[in-house]
Amino acid sequence: MATKKKAKNAEAAVVLPEVTGLPMGQSYATSKAVSAEEAMQHIAQGWVLTQNDEHMIVVACPHDVHEGGQ
Repeated sequence: MATKKKAKNAEAAVVLPEVTGLPMGQSYATSKAVSAEEAMQHIAQGWVLTQNDEHMIVVACPHDVHEGGQ
């Protein structure tokens, strides 16, 4: 049970950037729900944070990043 507590504390230590608003007409190649650590890894690759609340963290991949092989 202590392992779960440590995982929650480690995730709480990750500070995510502000959520990126979806401009009118903008679409993304793909999106997925991830952990805070995974979100930071995707953001470093060019993905954007589209949701971060008590329900879930969602990142989305813009078409230009997706087409570039990411």
